[in-house]
Amino acid sequence: MDVVKLGEYQFKEYLSAADIARRVASLGAEINKDYTSEEPPIVIALLNGAFIFAADLCRQFDFECQLQLLRVSSYEGMESTGKVKIDHAAEPDMTDRHVIIVEDIVDTGNTLAAYLPTLKSKGAKSVRVCSLLLKPDAIKHDLDLAYIGFEIPNEFVIGYGLDYNGRGRNLASIYSIVNAD
Repeated sequence: MDVVKLGEYQFKEYLSAADIARRVASLGAEINKDYTSEEPPIVIALLNGAFIFAADLCRQFDFECQLQLLRVSSYEGMESTGKVKIDHAAEPDMTDRHVIIVEDIVDTGNTLAAYLPTLKSKGAKSVRVCSLLLKPDAIKHDLDLAYIGFEIPNEFVIGYGLDYNGRGRNLASIYSIVNAD
């Protein structure tokens, strides 16, 4: 078993890099059915966690797209603060454009619940969400997620862009916590 240690915590491999790559390719194929170069979408990757996933996902597209990185934060350590901070200054003009929001993980859903109404008010033609991970047992909001990579249990995970206090994002696989006590 592959184990990594970050600070006082140990994490075991949960999803291998190969499993992630296969699923990202599959998500890209699903998205390719929904969009064309005639009406290319704006892809908004929510930072910091989604940057690796968004880069890999966009390379799967058969159409051109505009990729925008948008800083959104709601976590401190292993817990959601419940307060979502969004850097609206970095948003592109979405008027009459299709928008795909790329998330690393949807657990409580607080980030999307705070951000999606803003997007819809900015004149987007359509808004869809693509999340690599979904924690169904943790979700607190009724959200329409068009594309989901993996459903996972309500455990803390790191790797492939996900972090613990800024560490572990560079790991190619996704790891779940072993010792949370």
